[in-house]
Amino acid sequence: MKRYRNSSDELYGMFELMEERFFKWIPSKEYKYYLEESIRLGKEAGRKFKNKDLIEIMKKDQVEVRYRTEERNLNPLYQMKSQICFEKKNRYLDLYMNEIKKQCNSVKRVEPEINLEWLKNLHIAHEFYHFLEFSQDQRTGELLKPVERKGMFRTQKVCLQSVSEIAAHSFAKEYMGADINPKYFDCLYISIENKSYFEKIMNNIETARLLVERSLKNEYD
Repeated sequence: MKRYRNSSDELYGMFELMEERFFKWIPSKEYKYYLEESIRLGKEAGRKFKNKDLIEIMKKDQVEVRYRTEERNLNPLYQMKSQICFEKKNRYLDLYMNEIKKQCNSVKRVEPEINLEWLKNLHIAHEFYHFLEFSQDQRTGELLKPVERKGMFRTQKVCLQSVSEIAAHSFAKEYMGADINPKYFDCLYISIENKSYFEKIMNNIETARLLVERSLKNEYD
């Protein structure tokens, strides 16, 4: 897994895009557009808020930051490390510290320079991007052109959800001044703690690499 630590944002973006519910609707020639635009949006927002106190900004908008310590006993593949809720009367950012600690302990085996505080702030930065989407009432997918599927009687259009995750990773990387895409740490954690998924992750990363390589070379019609 470590050989992919310095892989491009586009590769990890494609890895995320491949998990999109409507991935098969995306024309191959449009991969580059969705990757570049979502990465750009996240990076630009990261530059705008760099060195600002993200927690204080959220608190001013009545978002309660909650450090959760209960044991959740979930499969590492599905362990949620953070989540944000932004409703009119219910606004919070949950940080599941036990899960973040587990991730930190696992990742440190391969990346010894990583520490808990840094990893916690990385998750905060990721969720802050979603806070921006919610508070501005505009998801990243709504800023990009929808994908279309033509049926017999009508054309169905949908906004992609995975581009929000791609942009959030890009935001967190820019805000934290990291040289590694945050998705790498998720993949590394799962590959260490859930050996049965190691081969699947490696295959998906390699598929993503090939798709990005072809896309950036404009090999699609």
